[in-house]
Amino acid sequence: QMAEGGVHRALHILMEKPMTTEVDEARRLWEMSSKEYPEGAFIINHTASYRPQTRVARQIIASNQIGRIRHISASMNGPLMWLFDDATNDSWVSKTPWGTGESSGEKENTADEKAPMSGNGFAWGQIAHVLAWIYTVLGAGDDLDTEDIAIPTKVYCTMAHAPNTGADVSLAAVITCHDGVTFSLSGTALLPGSQYADPPIGKQIKVELFGENGSLMYGGDDSIPDSGRLELRKTAVGKAEDGQSEFPCSDQDWSEHLGDMASELKDGFYFEDGEQSGTGPGSMTAFLDACRDSSSQYGQGKDLSSSMVNDSLIGLRTVQIIDCMYRSSISGRAEKIDEV
Repeated sequence: QMAEGGVHRALHILMEKPMTTEVDEARRLWEMSSKEYPEGAFIINHTASYRPQTRVARQIIASNQIGRIRHISASMNGPLMWLFDDATNDSWVSKTPWGTGESSGEKENTADEKAPMSGNGFAWGQIAHVLAWIYTVLGAGDDLDTEDIAIPTKVYCTMAHAPNTGADVSLAAVITCHDGVTFSLSGTALLPGSQYADPPIGKQIKVELFGENGSLMYGGDDSIPDSGRLELRKTAVGKAEDGQSEFPCSDQDWSEHLGDMASELKDGFYFEDGEQSGTGPGSMTAFLDACRDSSSQYGQGKDLSSSMVNDSLIGLRTVQIIDCMYRSSISGRAEKIDEV
């Protein structure tokens, strides 16, 4: 409701992820922010999507360096059972929207309040990061004049749940897309260790995009930058360079496309940005730039330099897929996604 009110007034919006947990709400926010009141920026706090490495990946896809996308494989595994199997972490595990259920000591929903969610846990809390990164790189909602890639139409998913809270803690999904892209997605909170240990155990993330003329891969431990890097491989049948690894963040000059953001580009694995000091994550910078009405190097327009960032379609795709994942895990069959 607050976001709708802000969009209606053409204010700049910065929302926490996921954009919402209801598909109808997500669709309404997308329609309002992109069609009815497009004057304001609409930014979702998918911090990984605002990394300069992500912008490089987007330019590689937009410039057709790996050709038509045919397959996507993604996984995210984290040491997060402490979060999802503790009932006191209400907003992470409760099926009652925004933690208004019994575990927070408040009353049950009434007919005038939101209905219980289909589920809550690892999918909403973590997989949203990966999905947003993928659809940012594929260009959902940007204006680079490229066709929409991997629009989801159907999802089949199985889940396993925490013994104490019932929150989902592992999942495996197959996503059917309108253009024939095959898409597999998995994740779990069962990785041993803790991000607060010494040394900390980070999340293990891997995304692979396979095209007709090459592949783009990004993965590693998000607490260890040296654990991975953006890797590009191109098809060159019969040539020595066929399948040879290239590392775009170190091998090329991206200043033309990234502007001032190019100074932040490092060759390593950088995903979620939880830095509490300095200027904050790129999503915050984009929001502040929009409020100052300056040209934001974090935007998703031409050459990724438009000040009016709009993440609403990325948010909608993320919500549609995760909602279907929960519904499929309950029904035991593939669940359809309504067309936008």
